[in-house]
Amino acid sequence: MKLKLATRVLNEEYFINTFLEYYVNLGVDEIHIFDCSSYDNTLNIISAWQSKHKGIILALSDRRFRHTSYIDASNFCNYILEYAINNQIQSDEDSWWIFADIDEFIRAPNDKNLKKFLKECHNDLIRTVFIDWQLPPDLINQNLELNYILRNVRLARYVGYIQKLYGDPFYKDYIINFTPHNIKTYEKLKTIAGFHRFILKNQIFLPPNEFLIVDHLRTVPFHISKKRINKRLKLLQDEQDDWLLEHFLQLKKRFEDYESFYKNSKLYAFEEIEEILKKIQEYDNQESYFNNVIVKENILKTKLI
Repeated sequence: MKLKLATRVLNEEYFINTFLEYYVNLGVDEIHIFDCSSYDNTLNIISAWQSKHKGIILALSDRRFRHTSYIDASNFCNYILEYAINNQIQSDEDSWWIFADIDEFIRAPNDKNLKKFLKECHNDLIRTVFIDWQLPPDLINQNLELNYILRNVRLARYVGYIQKLYGDPFYKDYIINFTPHNIKTYEKLKTIAGFHRFILKNQIFLPPNEFLIVDHLRTVPFHISKKRINKRLKLLQDEQDDWLLEHFLQLKKRFEDYESFYKNSKLYAFEEIEEILKKIQEYDNQESYFNNVIVKENILKTKLI
């Protein structure tokens, strides 16, 4: 069994080194990187990793795949998914694929490593629940290293919240097992950006309610967050894409008065989040408003069906 990961990057010199180190240590055999013509130090860092780890693969570097609209984002997500499917077609062994953004760090189960967990899993698809971790206001302007932030997240020193969309906890279809036996079934699989549901045979492909946690480091030092958000807004400024534009404008507004956000939001320590997680497993089904209305509307928007 191979464990593989696909990620997209654009000027991610702050994240990329820690991201690669983390997933290599987690046991990922291959990391396939889709670069959108980064012009900072990202590609140099990737090159340095490639010289010492043969599993780091620069799959693509092309500015055409910058996310300038919601439809573009979905198209690129499906380009990456198709790449993974074609990779499996050429393989003669099982391959678990993780589809992670650069600020997403999956937690292995407490009692076993990730590979062992997946090897013993009876399902082809594992979903994840996102926890957005927030830096205290007195740290937001400090030039903190990402490893320092991640370490403190794991030591339960910060507070955060479980992402919600339309009142439901945010599940993301995230890890999928492609095998020589199932690849014909999944070769027409599609996905949808932002809402992250797999689409199979014109239907939302809902897995059993088993999930892993992703630590989502949305809030990193202010100058990094501001730079990333402004970069996305600049890409979106000429597009008529209200959903994606509104998303990043809200993030920008949060940082304009971060102390108020931190003080007035319901943020929890990890022990409290663990209690919340115990209660959410059964919410997601084919009839839920999120799946039956919101996701389907965006499937039509992206013309996946």
